[in-house]
Amino acid sequence: MKTTFFMIFLLFGTVTVFTANAQSSSHEAAPEWAAFRKADDSLQHVYNHVQEEYSSNQDFIRQLKKSQALWKEMRDADMLMRFPKKDENPNFYGSVFSKCYYIIATDYTNHRIDYLNQWLKGIPEGDVCSGSIRFKKD
Repeated sequence: MKTTFFMIFLLFGTVTVFTANAQSSSHEAAPEWAAFRKADDSLQHVYNHVQEEYSSNQDFIRQLKKSQALWKEMRDADMLMRFPKKDENPNFYGSVFSKCYYIIATDYTNHRIDYLNQWLKGIPEGDVCSGSIRFKKD
């Protein structure tokens, strides 16, 4: 009888611990999720600003839109490459998965912001490889 009671206690106690860990891990990832949302909003702002600044160059705008769509596909594919079991079993990567996922996604997004900002900030005059990027104004 004591063994049966102990096994039931152990089983329910374990379920409670897993449930508590799952709930706490989603709350713990809140700052990382917020940082990702902020970076994603910044990316959208920069992307829109680039579109406005170069609106007279429709060839550029067409390629910018294509590039942005492909970048999103690559980001998502890279995230799945890193965490291939994400959709199948999110718990596979442990309790810190959500934190790690958003930290890495934020990093990807910040790199894209830096890349697109070249078209807003410009590059030094004389760069023979500038292509469509404007030169900095003094």
